[in-house]
Amino acid sequence: MKGIFDKKNDRIYWQRGQTLNEAVIAILLLTFGVIGMLGAVVSSLGRMEIVGDRATATFLAAEGIEVAKNIVDGRSLRNAVTRSDPYGANWNADFQVVGNYYQLDYKDVNTSGKRISNPGNFDPSDGISSAERNGMTFLNYDKVSGLYSYATGGSNVSSKFKRAVGVESVSSGNALRLVSYVTWPDRRGNWQTVKTETYLFNWR
Repeated sequence: MKGIFDKKNDRIYWQRGQTLNEAVIAILLLTFGVIGMLGAVVSSLGRMEIVGDRATATFLAAEGIEVAKNIVDGRSLRNAVTRSDPYGANWNADFQVVGNYYQLDYKDVNTSGKRISNPGNFDPSDGISSAERNGMTFLNYDKVSGLYSYATGGSNVSSKFKRAVGVESVSSGNALRLVSYVTWPDRRGNWQTVKTETYLFNWR
């Protein structure tokens, strides 16, 4: 009889051992599954951030072009109405100093004080160099209005984006080439850049 009970006990211990092994394997599989899902979520969030940053940068680059257009059109309109503009009647008076970069935001009506000091010569073909980028100022984000500008204080907080509008005279002074650059550091600290460009013609 003792031998029979020993065999039963051995069978019980063996079954318990099997159950423990199965539980460990199940926990390991569940852990790997959760880790895999977390990795996929983190990767998706990273991609969403990349897409979001690039979309914001594209908007800011286009806005830089529009601000420059508004400055030129606004001066031409003031000249046509009052004839009292201190810059005179030149259609491109705000961008007489070509071959330079300007930091403009939506509130600007002229380029006074907006030229980046010692940025190097503007060359539309070579993009933004590290030296030029270092001379640029980060745009601030207004948490209330949702707009970007260089205003400080209040609800403005520093953003990750820098913007510069390069100006080049073409067609013997009858046109301006505008190139708007927006640059920002990604999650790994590598600087990314978006640019957009257009031409303004002396149609006035």
